[in-house]
Amino acid sequence: MNNPIKKILVFFTVILFISCKAQNTKVNAEKQTKTAIEERTQWLDKQEPLKPKDFEKWLPKKVADFALVSHEINKEMAGAPKNNIQLIYKNNAKKIEIIIVDAAKDASALEMIYFAFDMDNQLSKKETKKQESKEPHHISKYNEEKKTAQILSIINKRFGVSAKGENMNPDALWLFVKQLQINKLK
Repeated sequence: MNNPIKKILVFFTVILFISCKAQNTKVNAEKQTKTAIEERTQWLDKQEPLKPKDFEKWLPKKVADFALVSHEINKEMAGAPKNNIQLIYKNNAKKIEIIIVDAAKDASALEMIYFAFDMDNQLSKKETKKQESKEPHHISKYNEEKKTAQILSIINKRFGVSAKGENMNPDALWLFVKQLQINKLK
């Protein structure tokens, strides 16, 4: 193996092998992602969308020490599906705005949220600080200067949730979202 040509051939063979293996891993990951998206879409297509009365029946008037000050069902929002509810809760100087989108029969309703998850690492670190979370499909942001928190989440593989809180941190906002018990929407 003292021959330099043999060493070069072995080196390039190893590089080629590693490159092929990395490409194969990437292709498999893409296939798994595509399969997961197709399965999620099929599952959502089988779900029955919530009706306005379903939102009304679930709607909490008070959560912890926050009171519901307004809500609107099926609000027209640019680029958002019509099957949604917008909520505003207040407690003194704290204000929480939440939009819940039902993606039943409309899987595209969650695609913008999944896109946001993919783009999350590219957001400016100056404006917001990403909060680590054990919650799946969840992004939390906090603007220390403005004392505002923001959460983007998917609950029960069906509901897209966008929450903004004034004068609170992401942990407090996430606790509030959990106390809404969105998983009870049916």
